[in-house]
Amino acid sequence: MTDQDIVNLIRENKYSPAMKSLYAYLPVVKKFVMQNNGTRQEAEDIFQEGLVIFCNKLNKPGFVLSCSINTYLYSVCKLLWLDELKKSNKKIKNDTIPLTEDAVTNSIHEDVNYDKPAKQAQ
Repeated sequence: MTDQDIVNLIRENKYSPAMKSLYAYLPVVKKFVMQNNGTRQEAEDIFQEGLVIFCNKLNKPGFVLSCSINTYLYSVCKLLWLDELKKSNKKIKNDTIPLTEDAVTNSIHEDVNYDKPAKQAQ
């Protein structure tokens, strides 16, 4: 399934087939989180938060995905995890794919900050 197919499915509220394809990106996020002081569960939670942000952005009028879904999701999840590390005063150990300061990254960073789902009280 192409990125455009996934985008179209999400915009048509056909989440189930889209999620099957999107979950193919989980292992990369899981590897990053687990290499940087995270657990498997934290990685899965971060990935799900990233999916929520991604789906919310796709459904906003005028939003144009200017990179691959893989790049967007990885960047969102990485920023979410870096925020978690900051909150817990932990350091990143292995930054295998650095975020650059370009227009795409800046846009994604804004997306994460404005569209982060509210944490529920536990």
